[in-house]
Amino acid sequence: MDVTTPSAAYDPFAWFYNRYWGPEFCQDVFPVFERLLLPLLPPPARILDLCCGTGQIAGRLAELGYEVTGLDGSAAMLSFARHNAPAARFLQADVRNFTLPEGTGPFDLVVSSFDSLNHILTLAELNQVFRNVERSLTPGGLFSSTSTVKMRTTSSVRPLTSSVTITPAWCGAVTDLTRDSKHTN
Repeated sequence: MDVTTPSAAYDPFAWFYNRYWGPEFCQDVFPVFERLLLPLLPPPARILDLCCGTGQIAGRLAELGYEVTGLDGSAAMLSFARHNAPAARFLQADVRNFTLPEGTGPFDLVVSSFDSLNHILTLAELNQVFRNVERSLTPGGLFSSTSTVKMRTTSSVRPLTSSVTITPAWCGAVTDLTRDSKHTN
């Protein structure tokens, strides 16, 4: 991997992410996965944890009997992930242009959590991520992305967490929106 990719910027603070952010976020989001996503996919379904970070979610999924592959661009994050989820497989790649090795996938579910896709800053790159996800999924497979944003109101700032499921048909719709946006101003 080219160390000039944005993912390499995570290497210096991977230890901090592993110690503080990863476990806390997993504790908050995993019950949502258990309630909304996992009932749709009994083990040993194949799951791709896209932008897996230090592997806490991959580890929990593997403990439940899922066949898990984690993908992240940061070598340091993946080093922690291999320790946190020894039953999972991990790949180092940029989410915008990854190709899965032969024998990896297709997946019944692709998850991307903890604001990972917020780091994709252009619509063209986001469309490429969606195309990669679509290629990684089995027919009828699911994609779920979580994002935590802060909503400012007149009285407070509160976290808002949402989960969006995108089917392969949605990927085509996003591509169509990109084409349409070039013709309107």
